[in-house]
Amino acid sequence: MKWFWAVLFLSMPVAAVVIYVGSAFNVGPLESTWMPPAMSEHAHQIDHLFNVFNLILAVVLGVTGVILFIALLRTDLNKPAKFVRGHVGLELGWTLVPAGVLVFLAMYQANTWRTNKMERPVETPVARVIARQFEWDFYYPGPDGLLATADDLYSINRLVVPVNRQVVLELSSDDVIHSFSVPKLRLKQDIVPGTVHRVWFRPTQIGDLEIVCAELCGWGHYNMRATLSIVSPDEYERWIGELRATTSGEGQ
Repeated sequence: MKWFWAVLFLSMPVAAVVIYVGSAFNVGPLESTWMPPAMSEHAHQIDHLFNVFNLILAVVLGVTGVILFIALLRTDLNKPAKFVRGHVGLELGWTLVPAGVLVFLAMYQANTWRTNKMERPVETPVARVIARQFEWDFYYPGPDGLLATADDLYSINRLVVPVNRQVVLELSSDDVIHSFSVPKLRLKQDIVPGTVHRVWFRPTQIGDLEIVCAELCGWGHYNMRATLSIVSPDEYERWIGELRATTSGEGQ
């Protein structure tokens, strides 16, 4: 019975680590079961950090499983447990090692954070995004080339951007906290009422992506979805022309 429990406690973390490695690094039958396709220039940086963090967790899980396995094998079920008041070495170990890992992760991710959150592009925003319960409103510059003016072009729940170009979005909320999330772009930004946020990305593939609200924002949160269409530059200009012909200053 002791061997049964020892092997059981070891097999679960081993299986979890094997599944994780196979999924994250596209090995064998688990290929393409981990993250959705990456469709922005910075997405691979995010995926790399995600895998590094999870690889560390996988090592911790594996080591914990081995320790439990050894402890169960060495346990004599016919003898009472031995009380230990404390162990300075163990306490230092499980305090200093996690602290060192956290410091390493903080330093390791700093460059990716700076690139994606701090180095704000100088380009004028392509569109203004206003989150409302429970829809996404998108405004494009009108004939005057400026946002937040009377001739803005207006679209509900559909954002169109050109492929292979820097896209800058200006985000705000009309009511509660929302979160602008596009998983395939590895893009997520909370939107706090009373503040204006900017996000930027360079899409690398043409296609339709789902925009979701990743912050519980009320009873209709589940239905707060929109479409992000990444199109060719020519198609983008045609769509703006069609939008200009049908809307101007609506929803302001």
